[in-house]
Amino acid sequence: MPHDLPPAARCSSRSRRTHRLRAGTRSPLVSWLLSAGLRICCIGLLCPTLITPASGEQPGTWGGRIQVIDGLTHVYNPATPLLAPLTVPLEPVWSRGGDDEEDELFGRLVDATRDEVGNIYLLDEQMHQVLVYSPEGELLGTMGREGEGPGEFQRPRSVFLVPGGLVGVAEMMPARIIQFHSDGVPAGEVALDFLNPEGGGRLMLSAATSGASRLIIEVAHRRRSEGIRSTDLTLAAISHEGNLVCTYLRRHDQEPEDHILITDRNLTFERGGWTLLADGRLCARLQREAYEIGVFSADGSLERIIHRKGLSPLKRTQEELEELEERSVQIRGGRHRRRTIRMDFAPTKPMILALQTGPENQLWVRTCRHAQDLPEGILERIEVFDGAGRFKQELLIQTGRPLKPARSFYVGHHLILFGAGMGIPAGEEEGLPGVSCYRMLLGP
Repeated sequence: MPHDLPPAARCSSRSRRTHRLRAGTRSPLVSWLLSAGLRICCIGLLCPTLITPASGEQPGTWGGRIQVIDGLTHVYNPATPLLAPLTVPLEPVWSRGGDDEEDELFGRLVDATRDEVGNIYLLDEQMHQVLVYSPEGELLGTMGREGEGPGEFQRPRSVFLVPGGLVGVAEMMPARIIQFHSDGVPAGEVALDFLNPEGGGRLMLSAATSGASRLIIEVAHRRRSEGIRSTDLTLAAISHEGNLVCTYLRRHDQEPEDHILITDRNLTFERGGWTLLADGRLCARLQREAYEIGVFSADGSLERIIHRKGLSPLKRTQEELEELEERSVQIRGGRHRRRTIRMDFAPTKPMILALQTGPENQLWVRTCRHAQDLPEGILERIEVFDGAGRFKQELLIQTGRPLKPARSFYVGHHLILFGAGMGIPAGEEEGLPGVSCYRMLLGP
């Protein structure tokens, strides 16, 4: 069954049981040896992540603990990761755009992905198209255009690969997934009308991605009734044919209809707060003010919760608050001129800003302090968790020169940077938006 937020399964002060193996009527020394051996064997069988170090790691260096509370596994991580920080140099691969008149003109990139041969797919929301680049940076073609017909979209939110060689684009409204063949020819679409069987309100698709046997969708259903505007947020899996497989999380919000409330105080899994791992499990941010990441099995059940201590909230500056308000007015203000817009942003940033899927089934976490107190030449820090949920390492992404991209996308072993100053010579900071692709030298 789906999990309503806030999640009920959390660390509590309830009593915990400890089971011990007991030896029979033997001598004290023999009994102690046998019981100790049995304990080690049982722990090794039941909890291999506690005693089996990953490749290259030294046993006993992880200072956390794994505990089962009311049937749910909690992974409590210390502030210090298992391994020492790793500086990851970036090797430039190609750059496009900027002030080069011969290159493409970019609008606003919102997503990126990469296929198995190394082609990069960039989704440009403003230009209403997907740009496809070869591993060397050659523009191979585009997919989509502005409109409402086959292969057209108005407000695209995500781009991803679909099994069978197709490319999918998630459109916000009407909520649907538009598919393309590799040559850009439209290949049909997946409608999401089944999520709104009564037909009332508005259904909006905020983000989507694809796994081997399913599509993961983040959907908002907004309705009005008796002076109240309600929003149901849902994170779910559907089949590639458009049938519901399972629901991971959902949240219900409501507000008076006489004004528009723009806030991030109730943030949970939306706005970059989830990712699909390579093994089919889904990870999602559970709270705004705490470091809690839920790990969900393929059937939608909550498998474990990852915690990490030692990270304190980061207060927003007045400049950042003003920027949030200005951006919100630009996005929503023009469509609601007849209503009062009220803004209520939290004074601190979310503890977890975004979740990404890294190589080797790793979970990559960008925290509120990803850009704080960085050494010279470092773009940001990324926290890496292994498949068991252990805080494994901190990555320091090294650019070699000061960069302030508007957006960044990690795709496999590559990093895509977008914004003014990308795609132009070092030392220049202004100009038209450009794109730079880097290879991350993560080592063997």
